[in-house]
Amino acid sequence: MADFAATCMAQDALRWWGSLEEEIQQSWKLLQKEMLLAYPPMFHGKSGEEAEKFVQMVYRRARDARRQGDSRWIVEFVQTCLAAEALRWYATLEPDVQDNWRLLQQAILNRWPGDGNTQLAITGSSIFPTPAAAAPPIVPAPRQKGRIRIAREGDRMTYYLSNTLSLYGFSTLVTNRAQALVVELEPTPAGLWKLCIADGQSIEYESLAIWWIGLTTEKFVTLPAFMFSEV
Repeated sequence: MADFAATCMAQDALRWWGSLEEEIQQSWKLLQKEMLLAYPPMFHGKSGEEAEKFVQMVYRRARDARRQGDSRWIVEFVQTCLAAEALRWYATLEPDVQDNWRLLQQAILNRWPGDGNTQLAITGSSIFPTPAAAAPPIVPAPRQKGRIRIAREGDRMTYYLSNTLSLYGFSTLVTNRAQALVVELEPTPAGLWKLCIADGQSIEYESLAIWWIGLTTEKFVTLPAFMFSEV
């Protein structure tokens, strides 16, 4: 197997193989270990899954080399595995994080988190589990206050729905905004808007209804008879 692997090498790999001791060149087991150390899988910083697999790989390499407790050996090995975004990010870390595998692995997992909801805060040489930030509370959209403006076809005068009733019990039209009914638009969870009579008014009714005589649906859609007017 070692002889076959040697026939597959070229350029830098072949020169590297030629620098090995003869015992390693002739033993596939020893050659495989040297190859894994010389050409480790690269970590590019693409996703949380890649980060988790990289940390696991580092642990396996340290175990195979019997360097599990050697933080210096591990961080030097990790340095040779970084590329692209991961390498640029590593260069921005504080020296105490770069030189400590326990801190470095947590920094990697925090920078490229997986599907979990917990991150680890790194402070000096200590690591403290920190719950992920809670989602911001849902703030309901504010009500919009205004008046109902009436537009008559062919009439340039501006009318508003009055806050008083006529002798026949109908709301009248007024041109003075001070005499107009004040209403509010309230959003609903369904994405619709609810029209409400605003509080704090001296009015003669508590509900609204609209009745058009001879107005078809098609005409109402194309020529609306009223619109909401903000204050």
